[in-house]
Amino acid sequence: MTLVALHKVTKYDVSKPYDLYIEQGDFIVLCGSNGSGKTTLFRLILSFIKPDTGKITKAVKRIAYLPEHVKLPFFMKSYMYILLHAKMKKVDVDVELLHLFNIPLFRYVHELSKGNQQKLAIITTLIGQAELIILDEPLNGLDDQSIKNFLMYMTKLKSQGKTFIVSTHQPQWFKKLQTRMIQL
Repeated sequence: MTLVALHKVTKYDVSKPYDLYIEQGDFIVLCGSNGSGKTTLFRLILSFIKPDTGKITKAVKRIAYLPEHVKLPFFMKSYMYILLHAKMKKVDVDVELLHLFNIPLFRYVHELSKGNQQKLAIITTLIGQAELIILDEPLNGLDDQSIKNFLMYMTKLKSQGKTFIVSTHQPQWFKKLQTRMIQL
């Protein structure tokens, strides 16, 4: 089943049109230099911006998105931030995610390291029942063990039929998961 289709979609800041079909169960890895259009593609899929030409069709209702630069509420404790996301999405907190990423739950966000802030952003992105998960440079700030834990969880979600599109400058980490790699 096609979740998202972009047909001859153009945007003024991208050199060539997008023709992309995201099928249920895909794990698409996007690569390209800075300015190649990876984030623009995500913004188009999310309807944050409209295409200049072309057509986008979506059969997906719930999309989770992790932007490259996340703005977190510095004066909120990590666990409260996670609970807030779970409440908004009307789901329980996945305890496996909390154990896997092992962030200090009762510290304020501003007290967390860059890596722990990234893990907090990943946890809140993955909470819920999204049909499509879009991750823009999710490995930023993560150490090797955290990357391995993250990929282990991605493997579990992929086996459950989740669909991913991931932008990265480190595609080697996603080789075993990817169904397609797209170079922009």
